[in-house]
Amino acid sequence: MDNIQQYYELLGLKVGASQVEIKQAYRQLVKRWHPDRFPQNPSQQQAAEEKIKQLNEAYQALKSYEPEMKSDPSDRPTTRSPSNRPTYTTAPTSAEVFYDRAGEEAKERNYEEAIECLNAAIRINPNYAEAYRYRGFLYSVLGFERRAEADLRKAKDLGLGKSPYSPGVSSRPSPKSSANRSPGNSSQSTSQAWICVHTITDQSAINSLAIGRSRSLLVSGGEDHTVNLWNLQTYKQIGSLAGHTAPVLSVCLSEDGKLLASGSQDYSIKLWHIETGSLLKTFTGHTAAVGSVVISPDRQILLSGSADRTVQAWHLGSGKLLQTFIGHTASVHAVAISPNGKLFASGSADQSIRLWEMRTGQFLGAFNQRTSPVLCLAINPNSKTLAAGEADGTVKLWDLQTGQLLHRIQGQQGSIQAVAFHPKEQTIASSGNGTIQIWHLTSGKLLNTLSAHQDRVTSLAFSADGSLLISSSRDQTMKVWQRR
Repeated sequence: MDNIQQYYELLGLKVGASQVEIKQAYRQLVKRWHPDRFPQNPSQQQAAEEKIKQLNEAYQALKSYEPEMKSDPSDRPTTRSPSNRPTYTTAPTSAEVFYDRAGEEAKERNYEEAIECLNAAIRINPNYAEAYRYRGFLYSVLGFERRAEADLRKAKDLGLGKSPYSPGVSSRPSPKSSANRSPGNSSQSTSQAWICVHTITDQSAINSLAIGRSRSLLVSGGEDHTVNLWNLQTYKQIGSLAGHTAPVLSVCLSEDGKLLASGSQDYSIKLWHIETGSLLKTFTGHTAAVGSVVISPDRQILLSGSADRTVQAWHLGSGKLLQTFIGHTASVHAVAISPNGKLFASGSADQSIRLWEMRTGQFLGAFNQRTSPVLCLAINPNSKTLAAGEADGTVKLWDLQTGQLLHRIQGQQGSIQAVAFHPKEQTIASSGNGTIQIWHLTSGKLLNTLSAHQDRVTSLAFSADGSLLISSSRDQTMKVWQRR
């Protein structure tokens, strides 16, 4: 097509429709004509693919088309000349332009439009390895695993041996970076409630992990200075974020799954856009290692705890440092925000837990039962109970409203490196030297002991539906535990 009017007609629009109308019409038609809607009819699929090509061409042309503005009649020349004719901008022909637009669409979570842009890039340049790789990642996000594998294989065949998120950094496609099924690693527990169904092996010790709410994304940070992304459906690595210059000590995801924060021993915090892998901001305000990062439920604030004895609050939009919280007299190992977004707690090697109000930053008080350094914190889903893991192997449960110590749970070997509340049940998981234990909240009874790791267990996270428990370890593995 080479006529702008035909492009409008194809999208069912009048000439001069707004960009919002163009985008809405395009998105509706792409969904209507998506080839996946005709799985049993090859001829219809082929026709749909051709229709999608036409729609994509029309959309790209109209996105870059700028109609000539009508001038005031008094300004019009009395004679018509070629310079007075309307000018049209044709659809871009550069594969790189379509590739860049795919990134823009992905940032808005318009994955289908992003894939169509990548399709256009590949049509222009059939050997565009980066486009195959990026499309493979988007297919993986949407759950089209066969397509994802085909595209990633194609990118590799074209000689692209780099991770989709870290230009210039090897994707490390060695056997160690793949997931290994390990049905034999069952939990040696007091019951068979949880068993290890998968072992994911990395190339360095893992310090922290986080799970997306959709249960399809797993993120890990480790000693190799990188943040790795894994598909929790296939247990395969789908990306790596490079930029830190020292071990990554903490990772967290925003509530909506769009943002990822990483804290490092290089004193910095990095904020990433999860779908595109782009680095949005680097926060540099701490003067020592950043051991804990957490994003507020409303996605406005990032809190970071550091060995410099402070907690800092950052505005995610502007990147501005809002406040530095002082009071601890030793390294801050953990920071936790209540799910209702009203409070946050900080735990320190000074053996204290300090409580703060999120909105004002006001200090509310401290839990000062000084018996051992506090290494990790978690707040339960109803925002009423705080769990603290300590270096002496104790887990303490505190009432956030009264400050009362509810339970003291002890039985773990070694220091408590991680605690995690089950999202739906009255249970809590804690980890120590190679083992994970599941406890009943109200009775403090030990329900399960899970033994599979060969070194210290550094992080724990339940999936949003509570069906999975993921653990990471210094033994370079993550274990996926499932209720059976």
